[in-house]
Amino acid sequence: MSTATETQHQLSAALHEITERAGPIDRAQADPVEDLRRLAAAVDLFDVDATALPEAVSTIEDVSRHSLAVGFLAWAQRMTGEYLATKPHSPYLAERRSDVARVHRRGVSAMAGGQRQAVGLDPTPITATPDEAGGYRVTGTVAWASNVDPGAVVVLTANLPDGGTRVLAVDASEISFRPAPPLLALDATASGALTLEDVPVPAQAVIAEDLLACLAGIRPRFLLLQGAFCSGVAAESLDQAGGRLTGTAELYGPDHAALTDRYTSARERLHSFAATEASEPGTLPLPQLLELRLELAALATSCSRLSLDVEGGRGYAVASAANRRFREAAFLPVQSPSESQLRWELARAREGQR
Repeated sequence: MSTATETQHQLSAALHEITERAGPIDRAQADPVEDLRRLAAAVDLFDVDATALPEAVSTIEDVSRHSLAVGFLAWAQRMTGEYLATKPHSPYLAERRSDVARVHRRGVSAMAGGQRQAVGLDPTPITATPDEAGGYRVTGTVAWASNVDPGAVVVLTANLPDGGTRVLAVDASEISFRPAPPLLALDATASGALTLEDVPVPAQAVIAEDLLACLAGIRPRFLLLQGAFCSGVAAESLDQAGGRLTGTAELYGPDHAALTDRYTSARERLHSFAATEASEPGTLPLPQLLELRLELAALATSCSRLSLDVEGGRGYAVASAANRRFREAAFLPVQSPSESQLRWELARAREGQR
C-alpha cells in the first residue's frame, strides 16, 4: 500500500469517526480534541511544514462537512501552529509548536484583540510590563477564546506601557478561564473568557515585536482557513438538500441551483487562492480575501437554511444533522473577525484602492 493510499485511508477513517461523534459533540457529550488527535495522526494537519496551505484548506473543509465544531477547532489548532512558525529558530517556540502539531497540547488563537487593533479599531485590553529578568508580566482579558484547557498554548497580543506591541505564546496554566454560557451550538469547543493577572512570560515566548508585520504575513492564511470551514458547512448542506428535492420540496429546486452556482464559484476561488498564497505568499489583494471570507460565511448560512427548509418537520428536531448545521452556521457572523468587522475592513480597503 502506497503512502498516499494509506494517508487517504487514515483520513477517511478519521472523517467517519467525526461523523459518528458529531451528535454527541453537539450535545457536549464528547470531546473534539480526540478528533484533532486523529487528524494529526492521519494527515499532519497541524504541522505547518508537513502539510501545506492548500492541503490544510481541503482537510478543514472536509472535516467541517461532518462537524463544524471539529472543523473550527482544527482551524484554531492549525492557526496556533501558523503563528508559532513565524519564528522558526526559537527552541522555546519550537517545542510548543511540536506539541501543538501532535496535539499533545491544545492551540488557542486568541488574536481577536490584536487583529482589531491592527486594523484601527479598539486597542487590545492586554498589557505586557517588562520585568527585571528580561521577560514580561502580562495583565488583561480575552473576551472569547476556544480550545482552552490548562495545558494549552495561547497566542495573544499585548501592548507595552510605553508603546509597542508583542505577540506572545503564553501557557494556559497561568491564565484564568471562565467557560461561556450555554451556546446555540459549539458547546463542546471549550470556549470562554480568559483573564491574565500579572502572568510571568519569558522573553523566549515573544513570537513577534511588530504586530502589523506579523499579521500581514499570516492574515491571508487565517482568512482562507476560516473560509474552509464555512465552505464545508455550505457543501454538506447543499448535498443533503439536493438529495431531498422531491414532492413539494421540488419547489426549492431553483433556490438550490442558484446557491450551487454561487457556491461552486466561491469554492473554486478558495482553492485557487490557497494555491496562490502557498506559491506566492502575500500577492493576493486583501479586498478579494475579505470578500471571499464574507461570501463563504453567507453561503454557509443560506445553504444550511435551505437544507433545513427542505427537511421540513424533521429538520426542526434538534438532533437532526440539518438542524445542527443550521445552528452551527449561525455562529459564523459573530466568529472573529465578525461580519461587521470584515465589512468595515472591506470598505476601508476598497477606499484605499481608489
